[in-house]
Order: sequence, then structure tokens, then C-alpha cells
Amino acid sequence: MFKNIFLYELKYWLRKPSTYIYALVFFLIAGTAFIGSSGVFDDASVGTKPVRLLNSPYEINYILEYFNKFFLFLLPAIIGATIYRDYKDNAHSVLYSFPIQKRDYLFGKFLSALTIVISITFF
Repeated sequence: MFKNIFLYELKYWLRKPSTYIYALVFFLIAGTAFIGSSGVFDDASVGTKPVRLLNSPYEINYILEYFNKFFLFLLPAIIGATIYRDYKDNAHSVLYSFPIQKRDYLFGKFLSALTIVISITFF
């Protein structure tokens, strides 16, 4: 039963345009941040500025922490919507009356939404 729930939720999220809009928005934010960190938006100045090594472990960690803060908004938007949809459509009472194990239902819903979030992250 886990496989059926997981695949159904995965197909549902892949049909929704919001998934692709999230991916596009985060891709544009990431592109703008990386272009900005390369110095495209900086003023052309001659002086004694300290040299920044953009591929240093410190800078890479800073950029990853920056993007992790954005993805904290994505997790509840997708995972919360997955669970809320059953309550909105009053399907939760029907689902709880079928012989579905609670573990299969919750893990199927959670892991499908987490797979979508991870795929948006790696897009």
C-alpha cells in the first residue's frame, strides 16, 4: 500500500504547475545569487579591497546556509499541502476506514512530498 500512496502523491505533485513555479523561482534566485557573488553587480573600483576566494570552504558554506533558509519556506508549503488536501476534501474519514496501515499512509505522503522538495532543490 505504501508504494501506491507514494506513486499517487508523486504523480499528483508532478502534474501541479506550482511545483514547476517553485523550481523556477528557486532557480532564478540561485542564478542571481551566484551571478552576484561573481561580481557582476559590483561597482568597478580600483583600490585595495581584500581578496575574496569564492570557492573557499567558508564562502561555499555561507552560500549553502543562505539557500537553506529559502528552502525552509518550501518544506511546509509542499508537505503541509499534502496532508491538508485530505482534510479539505473530507477524504481523511474514508482513508481511515480502509485497511491502510497508518505507517504506510504517513510515510507514503511524507516521502513523496520530500522527494518533490529534494528534486526542486537539486534542479
